[in-house]
Formats: sequence, C-alpha cells, structure tokens
Amino acid sequence: MRGAAKLRLARRDGEVRELKPVVEAITARTFEVDEHVQDASFFTELASFVDARQSPSGGIVRHVVLAIRFSAFGRMFTIWHSRPEEFAVDSALVQRVISAVQNAGYTYADAAELQSPYDGPNRHLAGVSWWERYFDYL
Repeated sequence: MRGAAKLRLARRDGEVRELKPVVEAITARTFEVDEHVQDASFFTELASFVDARQSPSGGIVRHVVLAIRFSAFGRMFTIWHSRPEEFAVDSALVQRVISAVQNAGYTYADAAELQSPYDGPNRHLAGVSWWERYFDYL
C-alpha cells in the first residue's frame, strides 16, 4: 500500500476508535475494533459479541450481536449481525448508531440491499454482490 493510502486509512482507523465509546454509550454494550483486517474491501469493524460455547478445538465460538463495518472505498459503512433472532438489538438503538456514524461523515449502506448482484463499472467483479464489492473479505 502506498504512503498516501496508508495515511488515509490510519486517519480513518482513528475516527473509528473515536466512535467506539459513542456506540458503546448508545447500546450499553462493549465493542471491539478489528484492527487486523487484510485482503478485504473493508478496512475495519466495530463489533459486539456474545461468547456462545467452546469449540471442539478449544476455541470460543462468538456470535456477532451488532457490527459496524467500514468500507475501504469511500466513506461507507453498513451494520450486520450473525444471529438476529437470538440477539436482537432494539431497532431504535440501531437507528441511533446509524445516525452517530453518519454524523461522523460516513454514508450508510443497508446490508440487505448490498446482497443484490453487483452491476457497477468494474466488469472484473461480475457475479459478486455489492456486499462483496465493498464490505467483505476477498
């Protein structure tokens, strides 16, 4: 990655770290910043987890209660969760989180709408979804 791009993402990482206490205050949940994203079309994520059980290999299986994922392209973000039926977060709280992130200068992209097929100008990405294009591991 070139110097200017690294600097831009480092600055945005700092912005996400500054959003962490804001999101925690809104949701009354602890969030973690994922600072180890590689080979992805997003650069970081704020997420709150529930540790569900120990896996046979000894690791902990974690469910995402609420995650805010930030695209590496533009200033976009989306919100997702792994088990909405079990760990539902009040929709009013989610809307407050969306507003807080928007107030920090990011544009919200609805996760359900991102599942539609990518039909943008990059023909090399034919067959992927908008989610993969802007918010997933590649």
